[in-house]
Amino acid sequence: MSTWTRAIHSSSPRTAAIALAVGLAWGLAAGLPAALVAASGAEAGTMLESGVTYAGSLAANDDGSTSPVSLGFAANIWGTSRSTAYVNNNGNITFGQSNATFTPSALNRVGRDIIAPFWADVDTRNGGTVQYGQSVVDGRTAFVTTWNNVGYYGGSDKRNSFQVVLVDRSDRRTGDFDIQMNYNQIQWETGSASGGSGGLGGSSARAGYSNADGTQYYEINGSAVPGAFLDNSAVTALIRQSNVSIPGRYLFEVRNGAIVLTSVDVDTRAASGVTQEASLAQVAQQSERAVVTQTVRAIASRVSDALRGQMGARQRSAEGGPSGFGLSAGDAAGGTGQLSGWADGSVSFLRSFEPAAEFNGRTQTAMVGADYKLTGSLVVGAAVGMEHNHFDLTTLNGRRTGNGLSVTPYLGYAINDYLTVDVSLSYGHGYNRTRQNLLGGMSTGRYGSDRLIASTNLSGYLVEGAWTFRGVTGLSIARTRSDSYTDSAGAVVSPGVNDLRQWRLGGEAEYEATPSVRPFAGATLEYDMLNRNTGSTGGALVTSGGGNRAGMVAAAGVRVSANDALNLTAQVTTQAFRANQRDTTVGLSARMAF
Repeated sequence: MSTWTRAIHSSSPRTAAIALAVGLAWGLAAGLPAALVAASGAEAGTMLESGVTYAGSLAANDDGSTSPVSLGFAANIWGTSRSTAYVNNNGNITFGQSNATFTPSALNRVGRDIIAPFWADVDTRNGGTVQYGQSVVDGRTAFVTTWNNVGYYGGSDKRNSFQVVLVDRSDRRTGDFDIQMNYNQIQWETGSASGGSGGLGGSSARAGYSNADGTQYYEINGSAVPGAFLDNSAVTALIRQSNVSIPGRYLFEVRNGAIVLTSVDVDTRAASGVTQEASLAQVAQQSERAVVTQTVRAIASRVSDALRGQMGARQRSAEGGPSGFGLSAGDAAGGTGQLSGWADGSVSFLRSFEPAAEFNGRTQTAMVGADYKLTGSLVVGAAVGMEHNHFDLTTLNGRRTGNGLSVTPYLGYAINDYLTVDVSLSYGHGYNRTRQNLLGGMSTGRYGSDRLIASTNLSGYLVEGAWTFRGVTGLSIARTRSDSYTDSAGAVVSPGVNDLRQWRLGGEAEYEATPSVRPFAGATLEYDMLNRNTGSTGGALVTSGGGNRAGMVAAAGVRVSANDALNLTAQVTTQAFRANQRDTTVGLSARMAF
């Protein structure tokens, strides 16, 4: 692969209402602090950074190599004294001959002396650097090669940072040296020409070393196993394994020309805990999004129900038309001091195709509430909710279930004839159970969780004959903190904290087919400014990225006025455009005015 061959402007106050809602959404997104809109990934921080003098670097390329570069000392590797090495773009250094091969094979079949911290199809033409030079480690000369923030052939959405360091140990014997491999971030494992898709799967990366005839070689646990080296891998992630008790660092001593193998052993108890944390983090991202979305949607929809009649009455009255429209807390004629009660229930069917944590899930939510019309423009209310979720963890052969209760005060205010705003604050407590078959044994555990959701929405309404159009922009911030627990196998598990910050922009069109039947359809863009699960030690385990940040939710349903006091709503929503995820929700709500 020497070349890359894959290559509203309006003068009407009514229409301005919708435009203002849309404009405010973009303003909110643009004006938020960077800390709210950036999600940072975890790094192990083991790479040498200070004190390194990079004498050279590879120009942006695909499959390139340097000419022989000086190590700064003589290294006896497998009986041959070497003072130079070839730095190869594809995550390895070799001796005696360069290596342009982009699809990794077993290291003992390469046919040359090779040290490979991460042999895969690196492509730096979309950013990232490959640099080499001298440093000093513990007072000894060292040769350092760093692959910093490099991408893969066929894509630039994921980045890896890793390093190999050769340390002169002639203080012990002439030619002796150490090999150190360091890893800060591994987000991809394969190039598109090696059977991968989006940097994942296919003939995945290998890490280790081998001499030319393949008689002395070693590959780190997880080599050539799709998903094994990635940061979100539970057991074999390169940033978590080690043979020197420093996660993300590996040391191999070369003495008298032979490598003294210190194998990378996995602490099964610690690995079990990390496995559970990683799987819970994957589930948390999608399940929290579903629960938060349903809670915010339920409250916003019920406030909309309460104010829709008021908005319709105002606009139709201004046009000399009939004022009766819909149903609200306080009737459409504008009376005050009236009460409405409501109930909302939904079931979400979730599916994740993430390579490291596939699951099928179901989340059920139910809310009951009441609101009171204080004035012709102001409605206040409160709701209590219940939730139940069940996830079958396909990849990890396990299950997570949970139940929760919540309380949500809210208010809605009609700003003028076209605009309304609603604000809500929800607190919930959950009780969860896990059951997973890990490392040949079954583990079970129980833990509690607390969730806080703050949300606001700005809605613009436009009534035209039998049609009602509603545009909405909203922002919600949610945090769920889960307690640590010790499972039945003795592993300590810290599910950590899930932070979800989401901006929404959507619209809906409703048609009054008959005085009592009003079908509607709409779509909402959801953008996760942050969706991150963070371990108790402060390291982010999983962070949304790429296509998982944004999604479109399409909705269709019908509102029915059963009588003068009762309104019913049924709707179906489905999620699209989120990579590796599916979400379909069926909901039913009812509102009764007293």
